[in-house]
Amino acid sequence: MPEQEEKKQPIDEIKEMQKVPTAEQVPEVRVPTSLDRWVPKTKLGRLVFEGKINSIDKILDSRE
Repeated sequence: MPEQEEKKQPIDEIKEMQKVPTAEQVPEVRVPTSLDRWVPKTKLGRLVFEGKINSIDKILDSRE
């Protein structure tokens, strides 16, 4: 019986290593980019900078 317990232990370790953390468990990391130093000069740029526009589709849809 002790041999069976020894065989289970490595398998349990592998299962533990294979567990993937959920999004809540992983801390959000913000990587600084050149956009951190960006100063918008247009109304469109300010809207993008403020996060109100985050896709080209929103820009193109607003032209209609």
